[in-house]
Amino acid sequence: GEQERLYLVVNTQYMDMEGQILAAAEQHVINLFAESNQDKLVYHNLAHTLGVVEVCRKMGEHYRLSADDMLAVQLAAWFHDAGYLIGAPQHHEESGAEYAAAFLEQQHVDTSIIEKVKGCILATRIPQRPTNLLEEITCDSDLFHLGSEQFKTLSKQMRREKTMLCNRNVTGKEWREETIKFLEQHQYFT
Repeated sequence: GEQERLYLVVNTQYMDMEGQILAAAEQHVINLFAESNQDKLVYHNLAHTLGVVEVCRKMGEHYRLSADDMLAVQLAAWFHDAGYLIGAPQHHEESGAEYAAAFLEQQHVDTSIIEKVKGCILATRIPQRPTNLLEEITCDSDLFHLGSEQFKTLSKQMRREKTMLCNRNVTGKEWREETIKFLEQHQYFT
């Protein structure tokens, strides 16, 4: 079937620069998901991205980030899985970081913010190795679901996605063992 294109109607006339950049990024990523036709991404989808954006925003407010840092973590959240939509899943952090940088350069975003965005996206690669608070917020937001009531449902989505992306059946036993090992090694940073 024909993929519907989603449009966000936002009046940017009265927004500050940060708001305009975020609105442009939001619209761009929503359209990217709509146009990507990635039926295999049953976990790394728009709903996941929206959740990460919301958690990043809340954590940024909690830590009272500066306007530039708040902008950087929210932009990183919008683009953190864009690499799944434009390239190989194994290198989605690298391709997503470069994709975000190219988009943000077109928006005339300051280089220092772009570098922070790239650092945050790259830090989400498993095993996560953030080097500063912004990267820690992005990493923890990306894996926030591990401690949520939706974990079981989201874990099933991840297994189904992995099965489709790897073109092989990931057995329930194999998935449980991987998940247990991952959970035993995982730590939140914030």
